[in-house]
Amino acid sequence: MRGRPPKKADQLTGFGARIRGRRIKRGLTIRQAAASCGVSESTWRGWEVDGKSDAAAKMLFRIAYALGYSAYELLSEQHPLP
Repeated sequence: MRGRPPKKADQLTGFGARIRGRRIKRGLTIRQAAASCGVSESTWRGWEVDGKSDAAAKMLFRIAYALGYSAYELLSEQHPLP
């Protein structure tokens, strides 16, 4: 197996943890959240779980809209996780 193993949910930090927490709070599956942004499940999972948390800037607003938050809230570490 190449690379590092995927992170478990309790190991997530930063942006990935915030979008995961907010997705769950909204009651969305990864499939639903990805579809609402027009991206694949694997892309969403990469942002959320696999440590690829540098979502393209053009997608940030689509992610925020899908989760019902502002881009600022997703990026700000001052907003507590749900």
